[in-house]
Amino acid sequence: MAKCKIFLHMDKTDFRQLEKITGEVRVQVNEDCKCKALTIQTGWKTQGWGRMESGMGTGATLFSGTWRAGNKYRYPFQLATTVGPCSYDGDLIKLEWQAWTQADIPWASDPKAAKKIVLLPGAVKNYFNGKPMPDQASDQEVFSIQNAAKMTKGQRARLMIGLLLMVLSFMKLAEGWHHKTPWSDPLQVIGILVFLLGLGLLLYEPFHAILTTSKLGHITLSIKPLTFFPGQIGEILLQVPEAGDSGMTRIIVELQARESATKQTQHHGRSLVTGEKYGTRQQVVYTQVMEENSEDLGVTPGQPYQSVIPLQIPQDAPLSLDLKWNRLDWSVSVRLEIPPWPNWKRTQDIRVLPSRDFVAHPHE
Repeated sequence: MAKCKIFLHMDKTDFRQLEKITGEVRVQVNEDCKCKALTIQTGWKTQGWGRMESGMGTGATLFSGTWRAGNKYRYPFQLATTVGPCSYDGDLIKLEWQAWTQADIPWASDPKAAKKIVLLPGAVKNYFNGKPMPDQASDQEVFSIQNAAKMTKGQRARLMIGLLLMVLSFMKLAEGWHHKTPWSDPLQVIGILVFLLGLGLLLYEPFHAILTTSKLGHITLSIKPLTFFPGQIGEILLQVPEAGDSGMTRIIVELQARESATKQTQHHGRSLVTGEKYGTRQQVVYTQVMEENSEDLGVTPGQPYQSVIPLQIPQDAPLSLDLKWNRLDWSVSVRLEIPPWPNWKRTQDIRVLPSRDFVAHPHE
């Protein structure tokens, strides 16, 4: 029989950021024993597809001394919660908090007790993953571009792939230059086709930018702010100088939240030791699409187009998460459709953080 048993009692299990965690540790002693330290501690860890991450919250030492057989002891505690990261239950990522207590008993097994707790957003502001953000992370942050030729990450990736294909195929073609009839060699023919494919990918983005700029002009797009809190309304300012003569038929604004979980490493493949797959998975967990069709745009022939589009974050929006292996990212994309010409599209990342002005519902 263990020398003692301990039980963890929580006054409640759901807590807001910076709210006090209260309860008591109860000890039932079977034999006289010395306790070097009775501690209470909180912490969090991630579960799901990605690599597990963890962190410590607050803790305290409740007792140190001797317990007598047959007695029962109670040790009330009060701990401050941290400012994050908040609990999250997603598809690829789950972030759970726990409170646990442990008694350090010399020459005996250490009794333990634990309970899950939930950390909810509270009245804090500009705290990202439990750490304060720089002063510039405020409502005055603005994303703005005035150049329709600016490339996205996907466009830059296509350029790099095209360049790589051209280099590899050129090396293969160089080996067969001494042949007078390269078309008779199937490998040379494949090399030429790959070279042309790479050239097409390389020229597509500049050609696409030239087309959209010639049709729409140098577009001005600004998003304010870049740091939102759940329920906040921001705005998107869009100015299209040549909209009146471009044939622009639709404006599509998409607000999206996406989980990203990485397992083992960021390189896709399979472990040679365990055979376990690893890499990065992504899952869209929220999408809101706003559209304005040609009949609603109010575009006047020969005149520039300007619109202020409201952007509202849902009241129950999950907070942004930026851990090493697990992320939850928010983004806003704006797309202009001008058939039969290529569409114009820009995507900008935003953050959703707790609000300093948060007020809990009366029933909480």
